[in-house]
Amino acid sequence: MIQNHKPLSWAFLRWVISQIRPQTTALKLRMIIVIGMVIATIALQFTLPLTLKYIINSLSLSIKGFTTPNVLVLCFGYGMLWIFTRFVTEIREILSYRIFINSVKQVGCNFFDHLLSQPMSFHANRDFGTLTDELKRSQYTLYKASLGFFLN
Repeated sequence: MIQNHKPLSWAFLRWVISQIRPQTTALKLRMIIVIGMVIATIALQFTLPLTLKYIINSLSLSIKGFTTPNVLVLCFGYGMLWIFTRFVTEIREILSYRIFINSVKQVGCNFFDHLLSQPMSFHANRDFGTLTDELKRSQYTLYKASLGFFLN
């Protein structure tokens, strides 16, 4: 356990990463797919404004041979690109859910095991129900923070 380390030491950070890292091969493969989808989403979100800029420039400059059907095709393509970006984002969150939930469960189990290994005087001086409520709240916060940090 990591009892003797400062909260911001390298040993503590290595321990946290070891708790968050997926353990099974299926989860590791899923994590690689999610990382690929993060990169794809960044690329798609980068191309969206460039596509819109191209559409606006082509409308404002009245390029010769640029007809209304061409504009409609560009607008339709922009809409499909936007929908695809949203779709990839949602699929990425669905795939990453199990990874982050398993990590949060693992951290929660380690915390609970640590609490149960404490002497009886520790539990006599503290309200155990409050500690478990804090554990429940921190698990939800850890899941939301990992989603927000890693995926957005």
